[in-house]
Amino acid sequence: MELQVETITYSSNSDTYISKIDDFLITPMHSSIKADFSYELSSEDFADGVIKLKKVGSISAYRINLFEPERSLAILADLISQDLCFAASYFLYDDGKNYLSSQYLYYIDEVFIKPEYRQFGFALKGLAMFLENFAQGEAVSCHPCPLKDLRAKYEEKYGKRLLRRYWSKVGLNKYSIDNNILWTDDWSMPSWLKHQIFFED
Repeated sequence: MELQVETITYSSNSDTYISKIDDFLITPMHSSIKADFSYELSSEDFADGVIKLKKVGSISAYRINLFEPERSLAILADLISQDLCFAASYFLYDDGKNYLSSQYLYYIDEVFIKPEYRQFGFALKGLAMFLENFAQGEAVSCHPCPLKDLRAKYEEKYGKRLLRRYWSKVGLNKYSIDNNILWTDDWSMPSWLKHQIFFED
C-alpha cells in the first residue's frame, strides 16, 4: 500500500516569538500521512484515472538547531510548549547534553493516526518516512506518552512502557526514565522497517 508523508515547515521573517530568526532556531514541522486505498475504487474510477489518497493521520515535530546559543533555544522552547521545553532542557543542560554531536535535534511532539486506521502500521511507517527525509544521522527524541484519546484506556506507567516499546521499533533506542525521554543520537531507519516501507506490496 502506498503511503505519502507531506511535510510543511514554518519559516517566516515576522516577529513570531522573540526575534525575526526564531523559526531558524526551532522550526515547527507538520506532516500529513496519506494512504492509497485504490483497492476500494470501482472499475469506472480506474478508467477515469482516479487515485484515492486518504489522510489517515499527522505528525507534529520541531527541529532544534543545536548550533545556536543554548539560552536562546531554552527560552524559545519554553515559549512554545512545556514538553518541548523539558526535552530541550534535557539535551541542552542535563545528562542528555553529553550524548549529542549532531547539528539538529528533532523532537517528535505527536504522531496521530485516526482510530479506524491504526491496524495498518501507519504510525511507525509514517514517522520513519518523515525521519528518512529530514533526520538521517541527526538526533531524534520524543516523550513516549499515550495520545489523549488513549489515556483513559491505559494506566500512566503502563501506557508509557507500551509507547516506549512501540517507538523503539523506529530506531529510538536510548531512554531516560527520570525524564521519560526516548531518543537516539544518530538516527537511521531500521532495516526491517525500510523493507516493509519500500519493498513489500
